[in-house]
Amino acid sequence: MRRLLYGLAALGMLLWQVQCLAVEPTTSQAWIRVLPGDLPLAGYLVLTNPGERTLTLVGAHSPAFSQIEMHRSVDQSGVARMMMVERVAIAPGGRLVFGPGGYHLMLFDRTRVLQAGDEVPVTLEFADGERLTVRFALREATAR
Repeated sequence: MRRLLYGLAALGMLLWQVQCLAVEPTTSQAWIRVLPGDLPLAGYLVLTNPGERTLTLVGAHSPAFSQIEMHRSVDQSGVARMMMVERVAIAPGGRLVFGPGGYHLMLFDRTRVLQAGDEVPVTLEFADGERLTVRFALREATAR
């Protein structure tokens, strides 16, 4: 009986430790700039890692778009360029801002008509297989 109690106590402590490590990232300020016609759209958000391990964002998908890529705007010798990035690491306790002029999501080929005031789900995919679905607000083309 004593062994059983010790075993259950050890199992409980192990499960508690695993649960403490599995802290999900949080998001805020998730929005998409709506442009006319079939132009690609840009998505922005703030991604925070409250956990104790580095998170690596490796992609995103949404039923509202055929394809989503992660990009970063950079200044090369005075010329603004967009570069596709395969992965972005967020340190423990850190945050990553996806915003105009920096990291952003490029959203291609809308699968339906989208307009300012709507919301669309975007699922963020991490290297460890975790996924996080975020509701993105659609804003006018002039929004900042």
